[in-house]
Amino acid sequence: MGSPPSGRRRGSRFRPPRPRGMDPLTAATGPCGSDQDRTGWTGRVDRARPAAVAPALERGAPMHEMSIAAAVVEQVADAAVRHGATAVATVRLEVGELAGVVPEALAFCFALACAGTVLEGAALETLGVAALARCGPCAVEWRPGMPPDLLCPRCGGPDAVLLTGRELRVREVEWAGTVPSAPAPPS
Repeated sequence: MGSPPSGRRRGSRFRPPRPRGMDPLTAATGPCGSDQDRTGWTGRVDRARPAAVAPALERGAPMHEMSIAAAVVEQVADAAVRHGATAVATVRLEVGELAGVVPEALAFCFALACAGTVLEGAALETLGVAALARCGPCAVEWRPGMPPDLLCPRCGGPDAVLLTGRELRVREVEWAGTVPSAPAPPS
């Protein structure tokens, strides 16, 4: 084999010039955002996503809530196996005001995550926990609100400690089907 023509490397292919200001990925793959991307190109999102992921995301399933829902389903399914339960009726979850979780989005994601598991058809009840803060120096307690105001309303000090409001935990599980008698020892 001879040497490649001047200016070309072996194995390279002809590529048409890309428009000025467009990054190589966008030029190669085309539009991939539902809004304009940084180059001003507009296009549809669903063309760039895998088919299995696109339907859930287009319905508005946020990734943060989806990962939380998946973790809850995994924990409760493991507990169901340890307790000998065949189905789950209800999962009660404490969600703090400052946990950064949208309960409606979590419920939607929970239903998706339960499909094909012992939790399929289970209800999710979210119990809101109000935020409560305490000032270190003067010990006054107050509800900081959302977004949280962590300056003491009495002395104006910044030494607040959040007592509640960041919770995100399974509070209770209602079993369906076989009622467990006693938990099996952890393995």
